[in-house]
Amino acid sequence: MIVRFCLYSVVKNLRFANPFLPIYLLELGFSYAQIGAMLGFERLVTGLLEVPSGYGADYWGRRTVLAWSFACHATGLLVIALAAGFGALHPIWFYVGLGIFGVGEAFRTGSHKAIMLDYLQLQGLRAETTAILALARTFSKSSSALAGVAAGLLLYFFQDYVILFWLSAFAGATGCLLILSYPKSLEGEVSRQRSALGETRHGEAYKVPNLLRNKRLWPVLGQSLIYESQVEVILKFFLQPFLYQGLSSIGYSFPTAGGKSVQTTGAILIGINEMFRDMLGAIGASFSGRAERRFRHRSTGVNFIHLATTAVVAVLGFTTIHPVKLLPVGLVAIGATTFLQNLRRPMFVSLMDEVANRPLRATILSLDSQARSLTVAVQLPLMGIAADTWGLWTVVCFSSLLMMVGLVQFSAYSPKCYDY
Repeated sequence: MIVRFCLYSVVKNLRFANPFLPIYLLELGFSYAQIGAMLGFERLVTGLLEVPSGYGADYWGRRTVLAWSFACHATGLLVIALAAGFGALHPIWFYVGLGIFGVGEAFRTGSHKAIMLDYLQLQGLRAETTAILALARTFSKSSSALAGVAAGLLLYFFQDYVILFWLSAFAGATGCLLILSYPKSLEGEVSRQRSALGETRHGEAYKVPNLLRNKRLWPVLGQSLIYESQVEVILKFFLQPFLYQGLSSIGYSFPTAGGKSVQTTGAILIGINEMFRDMLGAIGASFSGRAERRFRHRSTGVNFIHLATTAVVAVLGFTTIHPVKLLPVGLVAIGATTFLQNLRRPMFVSLMDEVANRPLRATILSLDSQARSLTVAVQLPLMGIAADTWGLWTVVCFSSLLMMVGLVQFSAYSPKCYDY
Protein backbone atom coordinates (compact mmCIF):
# COMPACT_ATOMS: atom_id res chain seq x y z
CA MET A 1 0.00 0.00 0.00
CA ILE A 2 2.84 2.41 0.70
CA VAL A 3 3.89 2.04 -2.95
CA ARG A 4 0.35 2.96 -4.04
CA PHE A 5 0.35 5.90 -1.61
CA CYS A 6 3.49 7.16 -3.35
CA LEU A 7 1.91 6.58 -6.78
CA TYR A 8 -1.06 8.66 -5.66
CA SER A 9 1.34 11.42 -4.66
CA VAL A 10 2.83 11.31 -8.16
CA VAL A 11 -0.45 11.25 -10.12
CA LYS A 12 -2.18 13.99 -8.15
CA ASN A 13 0.65 16.40 -8.91
CA LEU A 14 0.77 15.90 -12.67
CA ARG A 15 -1.01 19.21 -13.05
CA PHE A 16 0.84 20.55 -16.06
CA ALA A 17 -1.43 23.58 -16.40
CA ASN A 18 -0.95 24.88 -12.84
CA PRO A 19 2.34 26.76 -13.28
CA PHE A 20 1.02 28.64 -16.32
CA LEU A 21 -2.66 29.26 -15.56
CA PRO A 22 -2.21 32.83 -14.20
CA ILE A 23 0.15 33.64 -17.10
CA TYR A 24 -2.33 32.21 -19.61
CA LEU A 25 -5.07 34.39 -18.15
CA LEU A 26 -2.78 37.45 -18.27
CA GLU A 27 -2.04 36.69 -21.94
CA LEU A 28 -5.79 36.57 -22.60
CA GLY A 29 -6.02 40.13 -21.31
CA PHE A 30 -7.63 39.53 -17.92
CA SER A 31 -6.68 41.94 -15.12
CA TYR A 32 -5.24 40.88 -11.76
CA ALA A 33 -8.66 41.53 -10.23
CA GLN A 34 -10.39 39.23 -12.75
CA ILE A 35 -7.78 36.51 -12.28
CA GLY A 36 -8.06 36.83 -8.50
CA ALA A 37 -11.84 36.52 -8.80
CA MET A 38 -11.60 33.35 -10.91
CA LEU A 39 -9.05 31.65 -8.69
CA GLY A 40 -10.89 32.89 -5.62
CA PHE A 41 -14.12 31.35 -6.95
CA GLU A 42 -12.40 27.97 -7.25
CA ARG A 43 -11.19 28.22 -3.65
CA LEU A 44 -14.63 29.39 -2.50
CA VAL A 45 -16.32 26.34 -4.06
CA THR A 46 -13.71 24.11 -2.45
CA GLY A 47 -14.04 25.84 0.91
CA LEU A 48 -17.83 25.61 1.06
CA LEU A 49 -17.81 21.88 0.31
CA GLU A 50 -14.73 20.69 2.19
CA VAL A 51 -16.20 19.92 5.61
CA PRO A 52 -19.39 18.30 4.22
CA SER A 53 -17.29 16.22 1.81
CA GLY A 54 -14.80 15.33 4.57
CA TYR A 55 -17.61 14.16 6.85
CA GLY A 56 -19.14 12.31 3.89
CA ALA A 57 -15.79 10.59 3.30
CA ASP A 58 -15.63 9.50 6.95
CA TYR A 59 -19.25 8.31 6.87
CA TRP A 60 -19.75 6.80 3.39
CA GLY A 61 -16.18 5.89 2.49
CA ARG A 62 -12.93 7.77 1.91
CA ARG A 63 -11.88 5.66 -1.07
CA THR A 64 -15.16 6.31 -2.90
CA VAL A 65 -15.10 10.07 -2.32
CA LEU A 66 -11.47 10.28 -3.41
CA ALA A 67 -12.25 8.52 -6.70
CA TRP A 68 -14.98 11.10 -7.36
CA SER A 69 -12.41 13.80 -6.62
CA PHE A 70 -10.20 12.73 -9.50
CA ALA A 71 -13.22 12.41 -11.79
CA CYS A 72 -14.14 16.05 -11.04
CA HIS A 73 -10.55 17.16 -11.61
CA ALA A 74 -10.55 15.57 -15.06
CA THR A 75 -13.98 17.01 -15.95
CA GLY A 76 -13.13 20.57 -14.88
CA LEU A 77 -9.89 20.59 -16.85
CA LEU A 78 -11.67 19.14 -19.90
CA VAL A 79 -14.15 22.03 -19.81
CA ILE A 80 -11.29 24.56 -19.91
CA ALA A 81 -9.43 22.58 -22.60
CA LEU A 82 -12.50 22.34 -24.84
CA ALA A 83 -13.43 26.00 -24.33
CA ALA A 84 -9.89 27.14 -25.14
CA GLY A 85 -9.66 24.76 -28.10
CA PHE A 86 -12.87 26.13 -29.64
CA GLY A 87 -11.95 29.75 -28.90
CA ALA A 88 -14.73 30.15 -26.31
CA LEU A 89 -12.69 32.38 -24.02
CA HIS A 90 -15.52 34.08 -22.14
CA PRO A 91 -14.82 34.15 -18.36
CA ILE A 92 -17.90 31.97 -17.72
CA TRP A 93 -16.11 28.89 -19.08
CA PHE A 94 -13.19 29.42 -16.74
CA TYR A 95 -15.61 29.80 -13.82
CA VAL A 96 -17.38 26.56 -14.81
CA GLY A 97 -14.16 24.59 -15.29
CA LEU A 98 -12.49 25.94 -12.16
CA GLY A 99 -15.72 25.43 -10.19
CA ILE A 100 -15.87 21.72 -11.11
CA PHE A 101 -12.17 21.42 -10.33
CA GLY A 102 -12.87 23.09 -6.98
CA VAL A 103 -15.50 20.44 -6.20
CA GLY A 104 -12.85 17.80 -6.86
CA GLU A 105 -10.42 19.55 -4.53
CA ALA A 106 -13.07 19.56 -1.79
CA PHE A 107 -13.51 15.79 -2.18
CA ARG A 108 -9.73 15.25 -2.12
CA THR A 109 -8.54 17.37 0.80
CA GLY A 110 -8.19 15.30 3.92
CA SER A 111 -9.41 12.05 2.38
CA HIS A 112 -6.09 10.55 1.31
CA LYS A 113 -4.15 11.56 4.41
CA ALA A 114 -6.99 10.05 6.47
CA ILE A 115 -6.61 6.82 4.47
CA MET A 116 -2.86 6.80 5.13
CA LEU A 117 -3.24 7.50 8.86
CA ASP A 118 -5.92 4.81 9.11
CA TYR A 119 -3.72 2.28 7.32
CA LEU A 120 -0.70 3.04 9.52
CA GLN A 121 -2.83 2.61 12.63
CA LEU A 122 -4.21 -0.73 11.40
CA GLN A 123 -0.69 -1.95 10.58
CA GLY A 124 0.78 -0.82 13.92
CA LEU A 125 3.05 1.73 12.22
CA ARG A 126 1.93 4.90 13.98
CA ALA A 127 5.46 5.55 15.26
CA GLU A 128 6.53 5.90 11.62
CA THR A 129 3.76 8.35 10.72
CA THR A 130 5.91 11.42 10.06
CA ALA A 131 8.54 9.43 8.13
CA ILE A 132 5.96 7.78 5.83
CA LEU A 133 4.04 11.01 5.31
CA ALA A 134 7.36 12.67 4.47
CA LEU A 135 8.17 9.89 1.97
CA ALA A 136 4.83 10.35 0.19
CA ARG A 137 5.30 14.13 0.15
CA THR A 138 8.79 13.70 -1.30
CA PHE A 139 7.30 11.77 -4.21
CA SER A 140 4.58 14.40 -4.47
CA LYS A 141 6.95 17.34 -4.81
CA SER A 142 9.35 15.42 -7.07
CA SER A 143 6.55 14.62 -9.52
CA SER A 144 5.36 18.22 -9.33
CA ALA A 145 8.89 19.31 -10.22
CA LEU A 146 8.97 17.05 -13.27
CA ALA A 147 5.49 18.21 -14.30
CA GLY A 148 6.61 21.84 -14.08
CA VAL A 149 9.66 21.47 -16.31
CA ALA A 150 7.75 19.17 -18.71
CA ALA A 151 5.02 21.81 -18.99
CA GLY A 152 7.60 24.48 -19.78
CA LEU A 153 9.18 22.34 -22.51
CA LEU A 154 5.80 21.44 -24.01
CA LEU A 155 4.82 25.09 -24.08
CA TYR A 156 8.14 25.99 -25.70
CA PHE A 157 7.85 23.44 -28.50
CA PHE A 158 4.08 23.50 -29.13
CA GLN A 159 3.42 27.14 -28.12
CA ASP A 160 -0.10 26.17 -27.09
CA TYR A 161 -1.44 26.35 -23.55
CA VAL A 162 -4.37 24.04 -24.36
CA ILE A 163 -2.20 20.90 -24.46
CA LEU A 164 -1.37 21.44 -20.78
CA PHE A 165 -5.06 21.22 -19.83
CA TRP A 166 -5.54 18.02 -21.86
CA LEU A 167 -2.58 16.30 -20.19
CA SER A 168 -3.71 17.41 -16.73
CA ALA A 169 -7.19 15.97 -17.41
CA PHE A 170 -5.65 12.64 -18.46
CA ALA A 171 -3.69 12.54 -15.19
CA GLY A 172 -6.95 13.09 -13.29
CA ALA A 173 -8.60 10.12 -15.03
CA THR A 174 -5.55 7.96 -14.23
CA GLY A 175 -5.80 8.95 -10.56
CA CYS A 176 -9.44 7.85 -10.45
CA LEU A 177 -8.46 4.35 -11.61
CA LEU A 178 -5.60 4.19 -9.09
CA ILE A 179 -7.88 5.01 -6.15
CA LEU A 180 -10.41 2.37 -7.23
CA SER A 181 -7.59 -0.18 -6.92
CA TYR A 182 -7.33 0.54 -3.15
CA PRO A 183 -8.86 -2.18 -0.94
CA LYS A 184 -12.37 -1.43 0.34
CA SER A 185 -11.13 -1.89 3.91
CA LEU A 186 -9.62 1.60 3.63
CA GLU A 187 -13.02 3.27 3.28
CA GLY A 188 -12.66 4.18 6.99
CA GLU A 189 -13.63 3.24 10.54
CA VAL A 190 -17.33 4.01 10.10
CA SER A 191 -17.58 1.95 6.94
CA ARG A 192 -15.82 -0.99 8.61
CA GLN A 193 -18.13 -0.81 11.59
CA ARG A 194 -21.16 -0.72 9.33
CA SER A 195 -19.91 -3.80 7.46
CA ALA A 196 -19.16 -5.67 10.66
CA LEU A 197 -22.35 -4.84 12.56
CA GLY A 198 -24.80 -4.24 9.73
CA GLU A 199 -25.93 -1.01 11.37
CA THR A 200 -25.11 2.69 11.46
CA ARG A 201 -24.93 3.32 15.20
CA HIS A 202 -21.60 4.85 16.22
CA GLY A 203 -19.88 5.77 19.45
CA GLU A 204 -19.28 9.26 20.79
CA ALA A 205 -15.97 9.54 18.94
CA TYR A 206 -17.84 9.59 15.62
CA LYS A 207 -20.05 12.57 16.50
CA VAL A 208 -19.29 16.10 15.36
CA PRO A 209 -20.25 17.78 18.71
CA ASN A 210 -17.54 15.72 20.36
CA LEU A 211 -15.11 17.09 17.80
CA LEU A 212 -16.14 20.66 18.58
CA ARG A 213 -15.36 20.13 22.27
CA ASN A 214 -11.79 19.00 21.54
CA LYS A 215 -9.88 21.97 23.00
CA ARG A 216 -6.46 20.56 22.12
CA LEU A 217 -7.28 20.52 18.42
CA TRP A 218 -8.22 24.15 17.74
CA PRO A 219 -4.87 25.88 18.46
CA VAL A 220 -3.20 23.46 16.02
CA LEU A 221 -5.77 24.13 13.29
CA GLY A 222 -5.64 27.88 13.92
CA GLN A 223 -1.91 28.01 13.41
CA SER A 224 -2.20 25.96 10.24
CA LEU A 225 -4.82 28.37 8.87
CA ILE A 226 -2.54 31.41 9.12
CA TYR A 227 0.53 29.63 7.78
CA GLU A 228 -0.89 27.62 4.89
CA SER A 229 -3.27 30.28 3.58
CA GLN A 230 -0.55 32.91 3.24
CA VAL A 231 1.99 30.52 1.74
CA GLU A 232 -0.66 29.47 -0.79
CA VAL A 233 -1.38 33.08 -1.72
CA ILE A 234 2.33 33.67 -2.33
CA LEU A 235 3.05 30.48 -4.26
CA LYS A 236 -0.22 30.26 -6.24
CA PHE A 237 -1.06 33.91 -6.95
CA PHE A 238 2.05 36.05 -6.44
CA LEU A 239 4.74 33.76 -7.89
CA GLN A 240 3.77 33.44 -11.57
CA PRO A 241 2.98 37.16 -12.12
CA PHE A 242 6.22 38.02 -10.27
CA LEU A 243 8.23 35.81 -12.63
CA TYR A 244 6.25 36.93 -15.67
CA GLN A 245 6.89 40.56 -14.81
CA GLY A 246 10.58 40.08 -14.06
CA LEU A 247 11.39 37.85 -17.06
CA SER A 248 9.39 40.00 -19.50
CA SER A 249 11.27 43.10 -18.30
CA ILE A 250 14.64 41.57 -19.23
CA GLY A 251 13.52 40.38 -22.66
CA TYR A 252 12.19 36.84 -22.25
CA SER A 253 8.98 36.12 -24.15
CA PHE A 254 5.97 33.84 -23.62
CA PRO A 255 3.52 32.20 -26.03
CA THR A 256 0.58 34.45 -26.75
CA ALA A 257 -2.84 33.06 -25.92
CA GLY A 258 -4.21 33.61 -29.41
CA GLY A 259 -1.18 32.90 -31.58
CA LYS A 260 2.46 31.84 -31.64
CA SER A 261 5.65 33.63 -30.66
CA VAL A 262 8.99 33.01 -32.37
CA GLN A 263 10.93 32.84 -29.10
CA THR A 264 9.26 31.62 -25.93
CA THR A 265 12.21 30.98 -23.63
CA GLY A 266 10.29 32.48 -20.71
CA ALA A 267 8.10 29.36 -20.63
CA ILE A 268 11.14 27.10 -20.24
CA LEU A 269 12.57 29.29 -17.48
CA ILE A 270 9.30 29.17 -15.53
CA GLY A 271 9.21 25.39 -15.98
CA ILE A 272 12.78 25.10 -14.72
CA ASN A 273 11.95 27.32 -11.76
CA GLU A 274 8.97 25.05 -10.95
CA MET A 275 11.28 22.03 -11.12
CA PHE A 276 13.90 23.47 -8.77
CA ARG A 277 11.27 24.87 -6.41
CA ASP A 278 9.44 21.55 -6.13
CA MET A 279 12.70 19.65 -5.78
CA LEU A 280 13.45 21.90 -2.81
CA GLY A 281 9.99 20.96 -1.52
CA ALA A 282 10.85 17.27 -1.94
CA ILE A 283 14.11 17.76 -0.04
CA GLY A 284 12.25 19.62 2.71
CA ALA A 285 9.71 16.81 3.03
CA SER A 286 12.43 14.14 3.11
CA PHE A 287 14.12 15.94 6.05
CA SER A 288 10.89 16.35 8.03
CA GLY A 289 11.26 13.18 10.10
CA ARG A 290 14.86 13.99 11.04
CA ALA A 291 14.04 17.61 11.78
CA GLU A 292 11.20 16.55 14.07
CA ARG A 293 13.58 14.49 16.22
CA ARG A 294 15.67 17.59 16.92
CA PHE A 295 12.81 19.16 18.87
CA ARG A 296 11.40 17.99 22.19
CA HIS A 297 7.87 18.59 20.95
CA ARG A 298 6.47 18.57 17.42
CA SER A 299 4.75 21.85 18.21
CA THR A 300 8.13 23.48 18.89
CA GLY A 301 9.34 22.43 15.46
CA VAL A 302 6.15 23.69 13.81
CA ASN A 303 6.46 27.07 15.57
CA PHE A 304 10.14 27.39 14.66
CA ILE A 305 9.37 26.78 10.98
CA HIS A 306 6.58 29.37 11.15
CA LEU A 307 9.11 31.91 12.46
CA ALA A 308 11.65 31.07 9.74
CA THR A 309 9.03 31.29 6.98
CA THR A 310 7.83 34.66 8.26
CA ALA A 311 11.39 36.00 7.96
CA VAL A 312 11.77 34.63 4.43
CA VAL A 313 8.43 36.12 3.31
CA ALA A 314 9.56 39.50 4.66
CA VAL A 315 12.66 39.24 2.44
CA LEU A 316 10.43 38.35 -0.51
CA GLY A 317 8.43 41.52 0.13
CA PHE A 318 11.66 43.51 -0.06
CA THR A 319 12.43 42.11 -3.54
CA THR A 320 9.24 43.63 -4.99
CA ILE A 321 10.86 47.08 -4.69
CA HIS A 322 12.79 46.24 -7.87
CA PRO A 323 11.59 42.88 -9.29
CA VAL A 324 14.12 42.96 -12.15
CA LYS A 325 17.34 43.62 -10.22
CA LEU A 326 16.22 41.60 -7.21
CA LEU A 327 14.74 38.69 -9.20
CA PRO A 328 17.51 36.24 -8.11
CA VAL A 329 16.91 37.15 -4.45
CA GLY A 330 13.18 36.65 -4.96
CA LEU A 331 13.77 33.22 -6.49
CA VAL A 332 15.90 32.18 -3.51
CA ALA A 333 13.22 33.42 -1.09
CA ILE A 334 10.48 31.55 -2.97
CA GLY A 335 12.58 28.38 -2.94
CA ALA A 336 13.18 28.74 0.79
CA THR A 337 9.44 29.24 1.39
CA THR A 338 8.69 26.03 -0.51
CA PHE A 339 11.38 24.13 1.42
CA LEU A 340 10.07 25.27 4.79
CA GLN A 341 6.43 24.60 3.94
CA ASN A 342 7.20 21.00 2.98
CA LEU A 343 9.48 20.52 5.97
CA ARG A 344 6.58 21.57 8.19
CA ARG A 345 3.61 19.76 6.62
CA PRO A 346 4.34 16.11 7.64
CA MET A 347 5.20 17.36 11.12
CA PHE A 348 1.91 19.23 11.34
CA VAL A 349 -0.19 16.27 10.14
CA SER A 350 1.43 14.02 12.76
CA LEU A 351 0.80 16.66 15.44
CA MET A 352 -2.80 17.02 14.34
CA ASP A 353 -3.30 13.24 14.42
CA GLU A 354 -2.15 13.10 18.04
CA VAL A 355 -4.86 15.50 19.21
CA ALA A 356 -7.60 14.57 16.70
CA ASN A 357 -10.77 12.51 17.00
CA ARG A 358 -9.39 9.73 14.81
CA PRO A 359 -12.64 8.32 13.37
CA LEU A 360 -13.22 11.83 11.98
CA ARG A 361 -9.75 12.31 10.49
CA ALA A 362 -11.00 13.26 7.01
CA THR A 363 -13.47 15.72 8.56
CA ILE A 364 -10.73 17.40 10.60
CA LEU A 365 -8.28 17.59 7.70
CA SER A 366 -11.07 18.96 5.51
CA LEU A 367 -11.89 21.52 8.20
CA ASP A 368 -8.25 22.61 8.17
CA SER A 369 -8.34 22.90 4.39
CA GLN A 370 -11.77 24.60 4.36
CA ALA A 371 -10.65 27.40 6.65
CA ARG A 372 -7.62 27.92 4.40
CA SER A 373 -9.72 27.80 1.22
CA LEU A 374 -12.24 30.37 2.46
CA THR A 375 -9.47 32.67 3.65
CA VAL A 376 -7.73 32.46 0.27
CA ALA A 377 -11.05 32.81 -1.61
CA VAL A 378 -11.78 36.10 0.17
CA GLN A 379 -8.21 37.34 -0.01
CA LEU A 380 -7.44 36.67 -3.71
CA PRO A 381 -9.96 39.11 -5.27
CA LEU A 382 -8.96 41.78 -2.75
CA MET A 383 -5.28 41.20 -3.49
CA GLY A 384 -6.04 41.36 -7.21
CA ILE A 385 -7.65 44.78 -6.81
CA ALA A 386 -4.73 45.95 -4.65
CA ALA A 387 -2.21 44.68 -7.21
CA ASP A 388 -4.03 46.51 -10.03
CA THR A 389 -4.17 49.70 -7.95
CA TRP A 390 -0.81 49.87 -6.16
CA GLY A 391 1.30 47.07 -7.59
CA LEU A 392 2.11 43.40 -7.03
CA TRP A 393 4.15 44.23 -3.91
CA THR A 394 0.95 44.65 -1.88
CA VAL A 395 0.22 40.90 -2.10
CA VAL A 396 3.38 39.67 -0.41
CA CYS A 397 3.53 42.54 2.09
CA PHE A 398 0.01 41.84 3.33
CA SER A 399 0.75 38.11 3.60
CA SER A 400 3.94 38.85 5.52
CA LEU A 401 2.00 41.03 7.96
CA LEU A 402 -0.61 38.32 8.56
CA MET A 403 2.09 35.71 9.20
CA MET A 404 3.71 38.00 11.76
CA VAL A 405 0.35 38.47 13.51
CA GLY A 406 -0.21 34.72 13.49
CA LEU A 407 3.25 34.09 14.91
CA VAL A 408 2.72 36.52 17.79
CA GLN A 409 -0.71 35.05 18.55
CA PHE A 410 0.25 31.38 18.56
CA SER A 411 3.66 31.77 20.19
CA ALA A 412 1.66 32.34 23.39
CA TYR A 413 0.73 28.64 23.38
CA SER A 414 3.13 26.50 25.40
CA PRO A 415 4.29 23.19 23.92
CA LYS A 416 2.47 21.61 26.86
CA CYS A 417 -0.78 22.47 25.04
CA TYR A 418 0.21 19.90 22.44
CA ASP A 419 1.74 17.18 24.61
CA TYR A 420 1.34 13.79 23.04
